[in-house]
Amino acid sequence: MDLADAVERTVRDGGHLVVESPTGTGKTVCALAGCLAGAKEENLRVLYLTRTNAQQKQVLLELRAINGTHPVFGTAIQGRANMCFMAHDDPEVGSANSEELSRFCADRKARTREGGAKDPMSCPYFAGLLEWDMPLTVEWAIKTLPTASDLMRYCKERRICAHEVAKELLRHATVVTAPYIYFFFPFTRRMLLDWMGCHESELVVVVDEAHNLPDYARDLQSIKLTQETLRRARRESGEMGDPEVHEGLALSTFLEGLETIVMDIADEYVVDEDGLFPPDEFNAELMSRFRVTSVKAQTIAKNIVTHGEILKEQRRKLGRLARSFVHATGRFVEGYMKLDSEDYVKLVARAPGTPREDRESWLEGYCMDPSKACASLWDAAASIHMSGTLRPLEEYRASIGLPGSTQLLVLPSPFPSENRLLLYGRDLTTRYEDLQRDPGMIARIEDRTVQLVNALARNTVIFFPSFAMKQRFISDGVAGRLTNHIYDEERGMPTSDLEGLIDSFRQPNGDGNCLLAVVGGRVSEGLDFPGKGLEVAVVVGIPYPKPTARQKAMRHYYEVKFGRGWDYAVKAPTTRKLLQAVGRLIRSETDRGVAVILDSRAAQFKGEVPELEASYDVVADARGFFSD
Repeated sequence: MDLADAVERTVRDGGHLVVESPTGTGKTVCALAGCLAGAKEENLRVLYLTRTNAQQKQVLLELRAINGTHPVFGTAIQGRANMCFMAHDDPEVGSANSEELSRFCADRKARTREGGAKDPMSCPYFAGLLEWDMPLTVEWAIKTLPTASDLMRYCKERRICAHEVAKELLRHATVVTAPYIYFFFPFTRRMLLDWMGCHESELVVVVDEAHNLPDYARDLQSIKLTQETLRRARRESGEMGDPEVHEGLALSTFLEGLETIVMDIADEYVVDEDGLFPPDEFNAELMSRFRVTSVKAQTIAKNIVTHGEILKEQRRKLGRLARSFVHATGRFVEGYMKLDSEDYVKLVARAPGTPREDRESWLEGYCMDPSKACASLWDAAASIHMSGTLRPLEEYRASIGLPGSTQLLVLPSPFPSENRLLLYGRDLTTRYEDLQRDPGMIARIEDRTVQLVNALARNTVIFFPSFAMKQRFISDGVAGRLTNHIYDEERGMPTSDLEGLIDSFRQPNGDGNCLLAVVGGRVSEGLDFPGKGLEVAVVVGIPYPKPTARQKAMRHYYEVKFGRGWDYAVKAPTTRKLLQAVGRLIRSETDRGVAVILDSRAAQFKGEVPELEASYDVVADARGFFSD
């Protein structure tokens, strides 16, 4: 009730609310109930933003329950690539970004209207929709409140376009759930508002799993140029007859020189995996290599963009995806030369491995200020930001640029405190300097992990700070010493494989199951492990951000902007990762579990996680908890 009331007040007052409420406390239904109550008088609509499709489904399930007593219609929309059946059938179309796919879709629809289904460049699903009784589908949707997957099944069975149907349903919906990109990327936001038939000022925006928003917003504003893009651009230059982009300078020659510049900058500035380089270095290299002034370099970039636009138009007329890597390269060079160094940092990175010529390098203009992408929130009637792991809330509010008047609310867990024990070992650490001084430390951590898991013999997740650390444990034979059945979250594992692995892990048998995972990965966020599906979480070390050039730049940026560099760039994300890992344990009033952090530095987080207890014998203390 505290959460629902706070949401309702925020909507009525037209403000912003940042709230942390523990996993399993019904944030979704509380936010929906509060938003609908507050929005009713003002005739506002609710835009519920999520990071994953599973979270969208939960919104619709809760809305169905509300609809049973207070009639309300809501619907879900996903990206075209997910909902377009032609994209499912054609990998090239499926890999398109939102702008490319939007143009492709518009062209196919136009050809369908003009030539009908017999036109080879028509869309069969849109053709089916033109003859479909849409009011019948709207009536069905209002009765059933379908999830996105329900809607797609319905449309595929009838061979009609699911994305077009979803767009039509938006006009009728009081609640719309959509991915982040539909609101924070200007191109897709304009489309969404047009489909809904409303303005930002008529929306209450809910940001679910809001701890993801700052990094998402930074990535959205960042730009990147890879060697792979340049290689593909060179292939395109051959298709175009290798035009001149400056007096005597062929496009292919420029692209080859640009790739050499990327590799040379990487050679000079990459340390480990990335590096910072002087803001003017790229511009100077361009001018020096091609013997041009800054103005002429910009003219070359504009010419490249123009050639890319011509190629895109040619492909569009042929019914192909209007994509050009030449165009992308020209846009990058234009933007990179003008990049604002105050909020951006110029980075160069290189994939690990040898030899040099086989290692992918890339340049990046990384945006350190997430508030640039979040500015659209200020035009909304109100916004609600919530997560189970959002502390410190002050850092989140400052990072995305919310006003100082924004209400900050931390709600305690409603579940019995005695049902969860949080321990940290006082005699172990993964601190780099300590590992260098004491080569036997890793072996002792491995031994303690084995003792703990085998002694408890319950479903356990071992969270590692990185895939490298996890792989070291595996290489050292730790998995073979555990009596549990072992499951491993592999890097880049397909979603379907991970879901199958998790389903098997959740079924405890014998001495229990053990899952090897990474803090901050997919296992530590967004997955449920009810009952005995998970009773023990072991966190091997503190998951501090890796001290990359990007991370150091972020720390400096926050120190200059807020005077809180270490707190905001290091401690805040680490706190959230720790809370995510231990938050998997308790999802109901009957769940019980123990979380053990095998690193004495956990003491630094007692202010954010006051339940943490120091232990000299984590094995005995954990066994004692389950024997009570």
